[in-house]
Amino acid sequence: MNKYTLTLLLITISFVSFSQIVTINNNADTESNASLQTLIENVLITGTCAQIDNFTEQTFGASTNLQNKSYGYFKKVTGSNFPFDSGLILSTGRAAGGGNTSNTNLVSNDLGMAGDTDLQTALGITNTNDATYIKWLCCGIM
Repeated sequence: MNKYTLTLLLITISFVSFSQIVTINNNADTESNASLQTLIENVLITGTCAQIDNFTEQTFGASTNLQNKSYGYFKKVTGSNFPFDSGLILSTGRAAGGGNTSNTNLVSNDLGMAGDTDLQTALGITNTNDATYIKWLCCGIM
């Protein structure tokens, strides 16, 4: 076996052994088309333990825009050992369909959204561009 055949074999094995841990904004999951508030109420906070009040958000893209919105629903794929079955993801860029195009974690600027002043204060920085955030009050037992 020459070195080129061995290299090709190793590359092929690395692609075959790769497995997906979760899917994000999969069209087959009805939750992927849900609004962020609906995801909070039905996925993040399940059951009847708390009432959500004064909900505010900053997001990019319509809830049905599965390729470009800045938040999404994720679901563990069969056979994955990921610790959560499902949940939601918030991004400083696109949550799926291209991802964050910035080279730094908090300084994406490809969506044209403002940052989050609470996050900036907590981190001591001033440039949290494209911040997707949610804020609400839990008012008590329903």
